[in-house]
Amino acid sequence: MYTAKRGKLYRVIDLPIVGKIESGNDGTVAWERNPGSGVRIVPKEETEQNFFGLDPALAQSWKTQFRLETIGNETVDGKTCFAIRMTPVGVGRPVTLWLDAATGLLVKSITTVHRSDGDITVTQILSDYRDEEGITVPHELEIVSEPPMRIALQEIKINVDLPRDIFELPDDVRALAARESSDHPGR
Repeated sequence: MYTAKRGKLYRVIDLPIVGKIESGNDGTVAWERNPGSGVRIVPKEETEQNFFGLDPALAQSWKTQFRLETIGNETVDGKTCFAIRMTPVGVGRPVTLWLDAATGLLVKSITTVHRSDGDITVTQILSDYRDEEGITVPHELEIVSEPPMRIALQEIKINVDLPRDIFELPDDVRALAARESSDHPGR
């Protein structure tokens, strides 16, 4: 996954059974491509759906984009945590976060994600935090949904030089965006 300022994102997940799933945002157009449903332009209201959507600028400006509310204390994986509800100020869906009371690190999140086949609730458990160039980053992520998934990050690089075209729209996405723009002028 690559992210940059002004909402730029490129993410690829390659699953042996499913295949290659890609998503991105060039700062203007958000898109997804997967073997099951093909390529699609992601509507703006969907990219803004929550903290974990396709617009990384939301996470970077969370103080102005979300209203926070402490909703309780819970123990998660043996850690005493504060449960926090983050509700988008504008459009979007709330996400509940569990922050370790001792470290402030994110331990768990639950959010509802809109998909073309219906909304799903996704629980994420984050662990194995390590220092990467002065930033504490989780290296394990467990996604508790159907199908469940565990992701172990082997390497994290921060502030590296990226390929110049990493956030550019792929040709099929650019063609689809142009087609949708001509079908719906003013969008």
